[in-house]
Amino acid sequence: MHCNILVILFSLVPFAVGQAINICPTREITASSGQIKSPNYPNKYPSNTDCTLTIKQPLDTNFTFTFAKIDIEGDEDGGDELSCYDSLTISGGSSKDFCGSTTPAPFVPGLNVVKLKMLSDGSVEQTGFDLSFTTVQTPGLPQAVSVCPTRSMTPSPTGRVHSPGFAGNYGANLNCKLTFNMPSNKEFEYFYNIRDIEYINGCTKDKLTVADNSAVGSTCGQSSTSGPAKSLKDGDVSFHFTTDGSGSGSGFLLTYKLIDKPVQTCSCPNGNSYIKRTITKNNIIKRSDDDISLEFKTTQANGLFLFAKGGLRDFILLKLQNGNIVFEVDLGTGNITVRVPSGSLNDNAWHKVVVERRSRSVKVTVDDLSQQIATTKGTFTSLDIKPQNLLGAAMYSLGGPSGIRYDVNFQGCIRNFVIDQMKPVESYLQNDADYTMYGSTTMGTC
Repeated sequence: MHCNILVILFSLVPFAVGQAINICPTREITASSGQIKSPNYPNKYPSNTDCTLTIKQPLDTNFTFTFAKIDIEGDEDGGDELSCYDSLTISGGSSKDFCGSTTPAPFVPGLNVVKLKMLSDGSVEQTGFDLSFTTVQTPGLPQAVSVCPTRSMTPSPTGRVHSPGFAGNYGANLNCKLTFNMPSNKEFEYFYNIRDIEYINGCTKDKLTVADNSAVGSTCGQSSTSGPAKSLKDGDVSFHFTTDGSGSGSGFLLTYKLIDKPVQTCSCPNGNSYIKRTITKNNIIKRSDDDISLEFKTTQANGLFLFAKGGLRDFILLKLQNGNIVFEVDLGTGNITVRVPSGSLNDNAWHKVVVERRSRSVKVTVDDLSQQIATTKGTFTSLDIKPQNLLGAAMYSLGGPSGIRYDVNFQGCIRNFVIDQMKPVESYLQNDADYTMYGSTTMGTC
């Protein structure tokens, strides 16, 4: 009799020292491995159970949950979709609901903080679940830094940025700004590993704002997929994380890398030069769409970028006039002039111009900010630049000879000049016979 009692007492010792973890009551723990059971297991769990067990581990820890037994009220006769009346939900990166009596495959949520939530209704109770978990550190991942506290630092070549306490709740009333002091020859490329920031339309509660000198974007809401990488190319990069005093999520984790800026060849005409492309019957311009883009810097208020005209009345013109961009086009039924008010662009800083024409619709954009939209006159939709009778045709870049329709030749520096896939500066440098330089210009890097 005494021997039997001793055996029974010995078998209860492991449970007495807490190696089996009850999912209830709601609390946080920091265990790296263990066994978790439903209340009263292997007896029936109570009605109206609502408990959440949170397990935290350092960043880059992965959990694996393995079920020994599950018996939670659910409808297993509904085909592929299992309807859970009571449930165990495991979340942390990815999330999954468990119920029924079929033992699930091991589950890996993906984050270093996981939540196990058990809910039961007031009707049928069953024996619940018995599962174990293990953790492993993922080696070789880039250095991770928190967006808080506010500070400036030099970024590593590759790295990660995360919200405070990731992936636990980030907290209320935060206002932190991390600034990366970027090398001048590098661009910043990043993508989100996970994002869980309290959502409201317009991100007026909690938000992360990522910006450089010329681009800014705010984000909130949830996403567990990386999505396309984003690039910032203009100066220092900042991450500004603000939260209100109400709810919060698990935050964000993003991965970044620094990439080399492309070396750009630019032309720096002195105002006495231009490039001409003679248009013959063999290379006429006849198109219903136009795509023109360039970047420039200058101290002069006026200068011609592009002028093309043939024997017909059709022409196209792009210039800087009184410090603003002006685009003119005539498809044969009258010209229109599109002016983009954007302040004085002759400030010796780089500016970007994009012209898009789709049939009779014209859009001119400066620095991705200022924009004007117009419609050409008449019903013609095609730009026709070709010789007609004794009248020749040509396309002029960076200026032109005296006597054509223009103000003054452009003086400054220009790069990435593309006219419907034609690159007049690069083509001339590559000794393309279709392009001839008149005057002199300086080529260099910029």
